[in-house]
Amino acid sequence: MPNSNEHKKIAAIGGGLVFGVVNTCKQLKKKQNNPDYKFDFLQLLQNVAIGTLGGFCIATLPDILEPATRPNHRAFFHSKTMLLLLILGSKLINDSDINPELKNICQSLNLGYGLHLLSDSLTPKGLPLI
Repeated sequence: MPNSNEHKKIAAIGGGLVFGVVNTCKQLKKKQNNPDYKFDFLQLLQNVAIGTLGGFCIATLPDILEPATRPNHRAFFHSKTMLLLLILGSKLINDSDINPELKNICQSLNLGYGLHLLSDSLTPKGLPLI
């Protein structure tokens, strides 16, 4: 079972990678639509930092909400249902008109929490449905 430090590493690395790839794809699309567009490495670095920090900061929240004090501690906040709610929440955030920086922060927190659940799902105990 992943421990707190492993969850932080997984969420930080995963968050940084996902945010870096997404930002690179967005910028390459801008370049495709506008040949004069200059790739913004500072924007890329900011997005990687947001993904990394958001993932790192939220990575242990499921275990704070449902501490591993017994073998079957995983309930709602460690469930496939919660993972689905995170995915739906990400879709709603993505489609919203909120400030882009706030949107990135919210998405990084969702991703960090989701990566915790995904790493727990790969353990022998897995995740409960609810």
